[in-house]
Amino acid sequence: MMEPTEDERRDVSDLCDVLGPLVGKLLTLARQSHHCCDDRWYSCPAHEDGCANDNETVCNCGADKHNANVEALRIQLVSALQGPNVRVNLETTR
Repeated sequence: MMEPTEDERRDVSDLCDVLGPLVGKLLTLARQSHHCCDDRWYSCPAHEDGCANDNETVCNCGADKHNANVEALRIQLVSALQGPNVRVNLETTR
């Protein structure tokens, strides 16, 4: 297999410089916060303000599961963008 030329490396690097922040922005928009309701009995226990139902202690709104899927997608996207000659700054995709 032939090594990429300097121009090809630069093109891929430029593309990743553009895509990295876009992936980060997309994932920020995809992440969900925990459900909060005026009647805290119905709020998700994982919400920062908590829940009035002491019997509930873990996320029950689906945000944790959803956000775990978003994080798995982030890892896959960053992995797909990275090649032997390209590195995407992981911090720009968080």
